[in-house]
Order: sequence, then structure tokens, then C-alpha cells
Amino acid sequence: MPELLFRKYMGGLRPDTDAAQAYMNDLAGGQEVLVTIKDPRSRSSQQNRYWHKLLHLVWDNSERIQDACGDFDTFKDFVKIECGAATVIKKKDGTVIPIAKSVAFDKMEQADFNAIVEKTLDLFATWGFDPEALREEAA
Repeated sequence: MPELLFRKYMGGLRPDTDAAQAYMNDLAGGQEVLVTIKDPRSRSSQQNRYWHKLLHLVWDNSERIQDACGDFDTFKDFVKIECGAATVIKKKDGTVIPIAKSVAFDKMEQADFNAIVEKTLDLFATWGFDPEALREEAA
């Protein structure tokens, strides 16, 4: 089950991200869902949306990246790994396997997420994207 961001509105909850809206669109009318409430105020939801916009800008504008990763979630995990948000597993033969960490609100502090955002822009610059243009477009 994905973690989705909702906003309280007039006594109810409304999707606050495209992912949350897409999930809601797939639910049948009257379908029950189990909700765990977590207060995301320790992290900036605006910055979370900004980071996802950066990812989508690069994903949507690079057929090469789409071909290499296959799907957006794999691309997002790859970016997290490249930016250091990963757990490393070392096999007996010495092979290292990185596993992307969650950047969910309850899994990462704001300062750590700030670093991921900056490292993401640095990574995209190494791929030929203009960080300032990305900043402007995602703002």
C-alpha cells in the first residue's frame, strides 16, 4: 500500500498529490480503505511535491532514461540510490547491492530530505540537465 498525502477539507480528506488522486480514482464508490493518520508537518509537503516535479520533468523529457529504467518507480529508486538514500547489502562474493530507502515523511527527517533534493539537482546536472531551468520549471 503506498503512502499518499491528503489534506483536510470541510470535514473530509482530499487527495493532495497526483499519486493520491490516481489512487482514489481507482477505488470503487463506497469502497472502504484503512487509513493511518501521520502528521507530516515535520516535513515540507511543498518540498516533497517540488522533488517529485523535478523527477517528472527529467523523466518526461528523456526517452533515454525511460528506456534505461523502464518505469517511473524504478527511475525514482535509481535517483534515490545515486543520491545516497540507500541501504547497501554486501554478498559473500563481495558484490554490493544497493536498495533504495524510503523518503516518506515518517522515514526521513527534513534536513536529510533537503540534501536529497540538492543531490538530485546535482545528479541531473551530470546528465546534462540545467539545474536552474529545472528549479524554475518545478517551482
